[in-house]
Amino acid sequence: MFQRGFQPSLWTKIERRLKVKIPDHYPGDPYKFEDIKEAATHVLRGMRIGSEEPHQAKTVTDSTVTPAPAMVIKGEDISTILGKFAQTLVSAMTAKPNTNILHTHAPGEINCHFCGGKGHILPNCLLVLKYIDEGKIHRNQEGHVVLSSGAYVPRSVPGRWISE
Repeated sequence: MFQRGFQPSLWTKIERRLKVKIPDHYPGDPYKFEDIKEAATHVLRGMRIGSEEPHQAKTVTDSTVTPAPAMVIKGEDISTILGKFAQTLVSAMTAKPNTNILHTHAPGEINCHFCGGKGHILPNCLLVLKYIDEGKIHRNQEGHVVLSSGAYVPRSVPGRWISE
């Protein structure tokens, strides 16, 4: 979740740094928060604010023109910003669940959110496998069940279970 907070172009640079620092990292495993923070700090130290290009000093040959000073982010500021960002993500992930969701079950009761069957959950649902075989749904790269178009099942669709 933490890595999704970065712009794709910035994440590419951070991921490139992580690959250099941790070459034996298994591609399917998420990086540790501390490693991402360190890589982000490294990448951001070499960038100008408002730019995605690395900071490079320019030489001016005309003595009457003086370049505007480049804004540089201090390491302490980056750590503070990333720390606040991490706190925001943690609080969002642990926020009170939406009580308007129709796919609920009684406390202590294990129901599959796909078919409503008791004793199993969506990743182990046989109906999901059947629908996948029929081409009605499939799993995306993150393993989530999505429609054949690749879109998530809308939460606003009436019915108690996803299969309905």
